[in-house]
Parts: sequence; structure tokens; C-alpha cells
Amino acid sequence: MYNHSIHSQSEAGENCSLIDEINILLVGTSPELDELAESLSEEGEHISVNANIKTESTIAGATTLFEEERIDYVVSEYELEDGTGLDLLSWVRNEYGEVPFLMWTGSGSEEIASKAIEHGVTEYVPKDLDASTYTSIQERIFDGLKPVAEQFEDGRLDDHEKRAYADFLHEHVWDIEKLGIFEVDLNTWSLSLYEGLAETDDLCYFREQTLDTLAEFVHPDDREGLKEAMMDMNPDSEPRFMNFRVLDQASVNYYIRTYLVPMEHPDGEGTLVRGIGWDSTEKVVREESLAAVSKVSRAASQSDTIGEVAHIVADAGSDVFELNGPFVYLYDDETGELYPAAYSQRTGKSKPPKFEAGENPLWQAFKDLESKSVDSTNQKAEIEFFSSNVRETIISPIDGYGVIVAGFADSHDLDGAGEEAIEILSSTAKTAMDQVNQIQEIREREERSKKQKKKYGRLNELNKQIRTVNQTVMDADSHSDINQSVCDSLVEIEQFDFAWIAEPDYAENQLDPQAKSHPVNSYIDEIAFDIDSENSPPAVSVVEQREPVVDKNIARGVQNSEWKNQALLNEYRSILSVPLLYDSVLHGVLTVYSKKVGGVEDMTLDTLSELGELIGFAHQTLSQRDALVSDDNVDVSLTIDDEEESFIQLASEVGSKIEIQHITHRSDETHLVYVAFQGRISVEDTVAVLEEFPLVDDFRLISESDTIIFELVAHRDSSLFDLTDLGAELVRAEATSNNLSLVVAIPRDEGVQSFIDRVRNRYPSVSLHSQQGPKAEEESDLGGKGSPFEVLTDRQREILDIAYYSGYFNYPRDSSATEVAESIGISQPGFSKQCQTAVGHLLSIIYE
Repeated sequence: MYNHSIHSQSEAGENCSLIDEINILLVGTSPELDELAESLSEEGEHISVNANIKTESTIAGATTLFEEERIDYVVSEYELEDGTGLDLLSWVRNEYGEVPFLMWTGSGSEEIASKAIEHGVTEYVPKDLDASTYTSIQERIFDGLKPVAEQFEDGRLDDHEKRAYADFLHEHVWDIEKLGIFEVDLNTWSLSLYEGLAETDDLCYFREQTLDTLAEFVHPDDREGLKEAMMDMNPDSEPRFMNFRVLDQASVNYYIRTYLVPMEHPDGEGTLVRGIGWDSTEKVVREESLAAVSKVSRAASQSDTIGEVAHIVADAGSDVFELNGPFVYLYDDETGELYPAAYSQRTGKSKPPKFEAGENPLWQAFKDLESKSVDSTNQKAEIEFFSSNVRETIISPIDGYGVIVAGFADSHDLDGAGEEAIEILSSTAKTAMDQVNQIQEIREREERSKKQKKKYGRLNELNKQIRTVNQTVMDADSHSDINQSVCDSLVEIEQFDFAWIAEPDYAENQLDPQAKSHPVNSYIDEIAFDIDSENSPPAVSVVEQREPVVDKNIARGVQNSEWKNQALLNEYRSILSVPLLYDSVLHGVLTVYSKKVGGVEDMTLDTLSELGELIGFAHQTLSQRDALVSDDNVDVSLTIDDEEESFIQLASEVGSKIEIQHITHRSDETHLVYVAFQGRISVEDTVAVLEEFPLVDDFRLISESDTIIFELVAHRDSSLFDLTDLGAELVRAEATSNNLSLVVAIPRDEGVQSFIDRVRNRYPSVSLHSQQGPKAEEESDLGGKGSPFEVLTDRQREILDIAYYSGYFNYPRDSSATEVAESIGISQPGFSKQCQTAVGHLLSIIYE
């Protein structure tokens, strides 16, 4: 065993407390305990009295030390040479009561933690061997020692120490400021009150009173105790401390702490009592707050439920001076309300109200995790808890559990001690409730295996019902039928109360409802389902992540989420959203709601995820079936505002809007592009830009009559070229210095939704403006046939396109046959033959 002293930073001397040291006992054998001792030796400034660290390796040594010396704090490891830390903890609780005891262990487990809590451990700290561990333990130890040190400083001394303290006061009383000095003549019951130094002018003098009249200055509850103490005093009585409340002229309570020294009367007979007194109201409030905290901490270890802790908090809080209440409100997961779980009967309130989600101060304090102070003289009727003498109502959150409501009378300024008392009480309540939750979690594990069987039973039943939904989906004839049948079928399952399916509308940047199990639903109508918004509902998150999102208890985190707040107002308690995803194409999002906490669980998530994939498959199959009977294209309007886009940069450098008339992919991985420059620009300036522009490998002027048209040979450095790889055919495109606007045709059999998904994945900044459905077929002079180009081969169509856009068919020609052939990369005779053949095929449609 070795000792190590810790000295406070205050100098020793006659003004110090008479207690020389506080004893901290460390029990164990590990090297970490030595490090802890050294670490503690550097932290003496945390307490205002000297401290002494002692170590023992065994339970036997520790118990012997307890019998020889006063021990004020114990830190013990779990593994000891002759037993465990639990054995030592049990002995200390049986023999020495509530001595603070910290269990520090490297072999921690939930079972050990549970047993330590049951035995009344003050702190339980896992040993994880880093610097922060020692800092954390230092703070816990010195926080635990502060009440002990305060006892010494407050003069809670034995008889011998009281006499010594009295001598100290007699010697130094004139150096102490803000003390009221008084004298009571027990012969005549006369009272002299002085202000400041002794032997100055009398502040007040009461002659020849009676004990009863003198006691009228004292609070009615304290009068009898004061009278008994005065009647028992004689010149041989020991000096004593005494606390009592006094009333001023406004009947406001003050706590007074006095030190009384009885002595022989100057007349030779009877007793004269001299004393000093000071206003200790604020100190009492804090002491009673700490006492309430200690009461809650001790009783919480014996509590089985959060409700029991709430009653302990209400009972302990009612002992705090000048405090009315408190009311302890807890949050009900089932109803989404704050309900009065416990309150002091002294309030006289028979049925405190419940509070729903809204603008009331209780809900705001709970939601915002911030204390609220309400002027009780102006507060609304729904939060009037107290009588008219209450000046201020304080609402302090119990993080995650509820709130504490307390009132303070219109007395004197406590410098925030009242609010501090409630905040300390609410913080302690949270710690106690967390501790109860930890114990409950341990117990609940034993019940989980039983519940698991029930879950599997429910899952089997759910799977049976889902199989019916699957058949309904596969029998549907349209996309709307698929969506509506799913929503209607799911709400027939007991655990689901509402279902809806939405598709992302990228043009409007929001989710567009496609089907709902109930035609009218206020929650869907009131919430904004904007894509890319922060703190978005699960359905929006699914669009972004392409993964299921589940929230088994919507109430958790409601403080920071408007959609959760609205869901609670609509009585929803859990939610699950799954993507309707098949072959990497998103066909929508399915979302189901339950009015029960945990109404959706992990097994439900797996089942509905599989259902989502099936629904996606059904939509894709239906789209492919429709494509087989239709050759229509769908026109999609897009805007790209990426400043790195080549055609946007070209329009900016030329200073002109650019119309991209046609694009042809060449065999050498370049593109033939025909562009028209609009506006008053010169050919020379345009040529100067094209010669230096990185996109352009070569160029040729086609026309400069009405509009300047160039043929460009460009390499792959534009989103326009990428879109053709994604299955799009360019209809028209324009580039300005700000953006690139284009319309592309998507073959219906390629899947419009699939195209949009691929474009958004490659170009996140793209904006979708509109998509135009198939046009009704019109009978034409072509014998009911579609486009006349259907009679051409792809190569013939390509040659005609290039010839047309290069001005070959204009009169006079803008490009010769040789120039067009060079652009295509074939000989001039080859071009002429292919062109004549293609024209002949087109004419044959007209004349045959």
C-alpha cells in the first residue's frame, strides 16, 4: 500500500477548513491503477480541501483500511486477488452506506454492469486505456467529492470541531463581511440586531419581548424548533449552527444560517446568546437541488420503469425551496402526446392536461431540446399549473423522454439558482431514465427469443398475403392498374394503414403520386416531396439512394424534421419506402405507413423490397409489351447548364446563339456536325474562333447567305455526342453562353424512364422540362405507311442527311459532290451512286 497526497491550491493557514484531508481509495493490481493515481495527483485544484490517495490490492486490505480511517471515495477494479469488485461494493454498501464507489473494469459486460447497478454502484466505467479514460475518471471522482468537501466547508462538524470553529469565529468575526450580528438576552427576551461591525448604531432593538413575539419573525414551520433551541440554552451549552426561515414585511421567505454562542449574562445570572447570521437562500436552493439529485440517483437503481423514475423526480423536486411542482411530463410513443406522468400533490392540481404536437411551450421545449421560461402572469390558460403567487414557469426538457414543469414564486432574485435547479434535476432524470432503459434492455433480451417466434408467424402470414398481391400485379393491364392494385391490397394487411406509389418528376423536381390506398390523405397533400431537399421524407431518400428506407419510430428525431411532425399529427408512427427497381431502372417508390410503433420491421422490409422489385419488373414488362405494338418516339426536352460543355463555350467565344442542325457519327470516332451561327457576326471572326477551339479538328464553310453555316469535324467532347450513345436521336438543339437546350427523340421500346435515369446519372445538373407522348398516327398519301425514309438503308439515310445539310441540293449548290464525299470519307463516284440510289427509292414511293 502506498499513499500520495493531493493539496488544494488554497494556502494552509488559520482560515482553512479544520478538516485536513479527503481520502480516495484505489483497489486493484493493474499498472493502469498506478497511472490513475499519478493522474489524480495532478488534479487537486478540483476540490478546496487536501486529498490523500491510498491503494490496496485486496478486499481484505480495503476493509481493514475502512476500519482504520475515513474513506470518502472508492475506485475498484473488477478482478481482485481475493474476490471481485462486486464483493467489495456489497460490503461497502452494507457497512458504510452511500460512500461513492466507481467500478473500473477491463472485463466489462452487460451482465457485470447490471449487477453493479443493482448493488448501488455510483459509476461504472469500462477500461479502454487511452488518455481520455483518465480525464473522464478524474472528472467523475472530483464531481463525487465536491459534496463531501462542501460538508467540511459548510461547518457540518462534530462537537470538538464546532468548539474550535467557534473560537475561530470569535477571533476573526470582525474581518468577515456581509454578516448580520445579533444578541439575544434570554432574561428579558430582548433582541439587538446590528449591521456591519459590532458596536455600531443599532439597526433594530426589541426590548422586553416574549419568546413567542420574537418567534413571529420566523417562518411558522420553523418556530417551534427555534423556541425549543432557545429554551434549552444556558451558559454551559455548546455553540451551535442553526438554520431557519424568516419572513420580511412582504411575507417573502429567506433562509438564514446562524452560529449561536451562549454565554453567561453580564449581570451574573441567566444567559446571553450572541451570534452571526447570513442569508443562505441561494445556497439552500442549490443544496436542496443536489439533495434531490442524490435522492433520484439512489432511488433510480431500484426502479423498474421510466414512470417510477418520474414519480421519484416529482417527489424529490418538491423539496426544493420556493419551487412549485414539479410536473413530470413523458412522451407517449403511441399517442404522440406529452402526458403528466407524475407531480407533487402539494400543487393542488387534480388533472393536469395533456399536450399534443403544436406551438405550446411544453412541446416546443421537448422538440427544440431547450428550456423555456414563461411569465406566469401572461401565460395562456393551457399552461396554468400553479396558483397566483407563481411568478415564472420553467419548462426543462428531459432529452428524449419528456419535460419537467416547475414554478417559482415572486420572491427574491436567486441569480438563476431556480432555473439551474430544474435543469440539474432534468439532467439527473435523463441519466436515471437512461439507467432504467439499460436495465430494461438487458431484461428485454430474454424476451426476444419468445417474440421471435411470433414474428416468424406474422411473417408467414404476411408472405401469404403478399403472394396474393403478386398475382394481382401480374394480372394488371396498365401501369395505373398495377399501382392501384398494390396500394389497395397492402392496406388489407393488418399492419399497414396507408400506402401510396409515386414517380419522380424530374421536370418539376418532385415526386408525383400515381396511386393511393385512400383518395384523400392530408399528410400527402401537406408535405412537400421535393427531390434533393434536405431532411427529406423516406420516399424522396429512396429516389436519391435507390435503397429501402425504414423508420420504426417516427417520433424519434421529430425535433429536427417537419415531415415527422406532420406524420405524428396524422397518427402515423412508422414508415417504410422501397424502390420499384428492376434492371437498374427506377419505376417509382412504394411507401407504406403504420399507426403502430414498430409496425414495419426488418422482415417486413425484406418482403416489401422483393415486392418492389416485382412491381418494377411488371412495369418494365408492360412497357416492353406496349413497345411491340407501337413504333412511336417520345420527345424529351432537356437543358444542360454545365459550363464545361463545349457548345456552350463555343457560343460564348463566338458571341452568338448556335443552332446544331445535324450530327453524324463517323467511323474514325469523330462527328460531322452542321451548325448555324445566328446574329450579326462575321465569317472571319467565326473562323478565327474555330481555328483555336479544342472541340474542332477541322471545319468548312457551307453557307454565308442568310445564316452562317459551318460543317465541323469534332471529336468526342460534348454531351450531345454522349446522348446518342444513350439511345437518343437529336431533334433540335441550341446553345447559348449560358446553357444547351435540346430536344431528343427516344424510341418507346428503349424505355423513356430508363433513358432519363441514365442521363441523370451521367449529368447530375441536367434539367428535364417536358416529355411529349406519341403523336396520333395520320393517314397520308404514302398509302398509310409511316416515314418515307423507312425504304432507305442506314447508310443511304446518312448520305442524304449529310448532302442535305451541307447544301448539296441547294441552287446554286453550297457544296459540290467532291466536298460532300470528302466529308463522308468516300470517293466522289461512290457518293454520287449512293445519293442517286437513295433519291430513286424515295421517288418510287411517290410514283408507285
